[in-house]
This record gives sequence, C-alpha cells and structure tokens, in this order.
Amino acid sequence: MLQYLQNLPNLSQFLHLLHFQFLLGLKTSLNEMIASLSLAGLPKGSLNPHSMLIMVYALCGFANFSSQGILIAGTSAEAA
Repeated sequence: MLQYLQNLPNLSQFLHLLHFQFLLGLKTSLNEMIASLSLAGLPKGSLNPHSMLIMVYALCGFANFSSQGILIAGTSAEAA
C-alpha cells in the first residue's frame, strides 16, 4: 500500500484511492446497496468516468458479511 502511495503523481489519484477504499469497505461491512447509494452521492467530477465504471462493477457483488450468513444458513438447512 505504501509503495502504491509513493507512486501517485498527484492528489486527485490519492482522492480516487480514498473513495475506492471507503466504498469497498462500506460494501463489505454493510451491503452493496448502501455503498451504491454513497457512490451516487459523491460530488460530480470526484471520480473520472473510467474510475466510476470500475467502481460500479466492483460494487456489483454479494461478497459481504450478511450475504455470507444467508449462504451458510441456506446450505446448513439443506444439509439437515
């Protein structure tokens, strides 16, 4: 992580990194819907179109704690 930060040429890329970290952490800890709403609430121009597209695809998934709980409960009910 520190090596990546040292190679950032300007502040805008650092702010992109902070937005990415915040939204992916929000998705993992809460869910993808809340993270998507937070992405929609970002100020216009805070992410370039390429970064926005990557973030949209990164948020389209069910890899969070609540989804894993649903998966475990569903498979354990089938096994019983």
